[in-house]
Amino acid sequence: MRVRFADVVTLSSAMLATLSLAIVTVFDDLTLSIRLLLFSYILDIVDGIVARYEGPTEEGFMLDRAVDRYNQVVVPVIILLSVIEENVVLYIIYSIILVPWAFYRLVYRRVLDRRYFYGLPLLAHSLVITMSLLAGVIPNLVVLYIILIGSILPIPYYRRPLSRSDSGPRGKASYVFYDLARMSPLAILILLPEGWVLKIITNIVIYGVLVYALIGYLPFLVKRFNICLL
Repeated sequence: MRVRFADVVTLSSAMLATLSLAIVTVFDDLTLSIRLLLFSYILDIVDGIVARYEGPTEEGFMLDRAVDRYNQVVVPVIILLSVIEENVVLYIIYSIILVPWAFYRLVYRRVLDRRYFYGLPLLAHSLVITMSLLAGVIPNLVVLYIILIGSILPIPYYRRPLSRSDSGPRGKASYVFYDLARMSPLAILILLPEGWVLKIITNIVIYGVLVYALIGYLPFLVKRFNICLL
């Protein structure tokens, strides 16, 4: 069986996420751990770029989704539980619900339409957890439970408009620019030193996730029920 480079990148992403887990649990370096985890998300974007040029496969798609669950849910939750000291029970309950549900979605909620996510993307949880810890604070429980509800409810969340076909050189090029735009904030957060600028950026990300969780489904609600907002 030929080893696909996209799969190598996917597995490298999982390895880096595991290293980030080791850094915080063994060496107690939370900041380095979070930065490594964010770098694993960049690799996750890179594997999508590579897969489009190699040609996607069903096995590669499933491997990518499984690694996403590990990187975006399991690892951040373990890091979170390793540092919390107050309201421990509520954080544990959140984790007990989130982790199994993430794998339920892996099997039963496969996204077939690129126009939307079926339920709030699980990446939202990782962003809130990692951005909060990177800013030096414990993630807000109210925010975590709001996005947990959004992830469980079977409602479509806006993804991005599709103005051209995904196939062909132009379609692939458009996705590369889109992916580079997604990688840029992650790269900035990885390289930015601790300080007030980092705290401002992380808070913008957290509140952006919360706003998306609360209104990200509205475009489809408007379309489905022909609601006029003017």
